[in-house]
Amino acid sequence: MKSFQPHRTGDLSFTPSKLSAPLIHADLVGLLRAHKARQDAEKAELEAFWADFDLVFPTTVGTPMLSTNLLRQFKEDATAAGLPIIRVHDMRDTAASMMLASGTPLTLVSEILGHQDTSVTLKKYAHVLDQQRAAHPVGQAMYARKAGSESESE
Repeated sequence: MKSFQPHRTGDLSFTPSKLSAPLIHADLVGLLRAHKARQDAEKAELEAFWADFDLVFPTTVGTPMLSTNLLRQFKEDATAAGLPIIRVHDMRDTAASMMLASGTPLTLVSEILGHQDTSVTLKKYAHVLDQQRAAHPVGQAMYARKAGSESESE
């Protein structure tokens, strides 16, 4: 993976990411391949104007998308889809919460999010794990407070 770094001089450069690419579902791989095929067709059509930075989601001429334009497009797409406008970062939190709630191992979620270790993930998303623990039958037996009882004695 690469990270785009703009410079004051107007030069564009990319730095390698420290994160490894996570495994993704075969359906998403299919969607990305179809997107690449459409992008290759656009690139061929605009050959003289295309600036090839090898990006998955470039502008219409191949250059890196400015964050302001990305945000504007995100809001337009959300509105067109009838979805509420949320912060882009909220999608990351939602994805993490959904992965944890569905039983994805904490270590994998932490890796996908790029956290240095699982303690960072656990600190931020402990509430999701608490809800999962409470909903699980073993969790109910172990953690649910019995009506009328104070605390368990040793």
